[in-house]
Amino acid sequence: MITVGIRELKQQAGKLVRLVMQTGQEIRITDEGKIVALLVKPKHARKKGKDRAWVTLDQLAAEIKRLKRRLT
Repeated sequence: MITVGIRELKQQAGKLVRLVMQTGQEIRITDEGKIVALLVKPKHARKKGKDRAWVTLDQLAAEIKRLKRRLT
């Protein structure tokens, strides 16, 4: 499993999303060293019983911002 920070996610979003789509590999998203999100293919999220999967980067960014505000 790959782990990237929010800054790297912003810089390489397209590349990381394509990696997930092509390989099915999961990517952990961290903020200040803490995992705040998991980028997965939607079908993998359902198989693992996750509540939801982010379909767009906008949804992922909004979720990260919400979690960051909660933590501060």
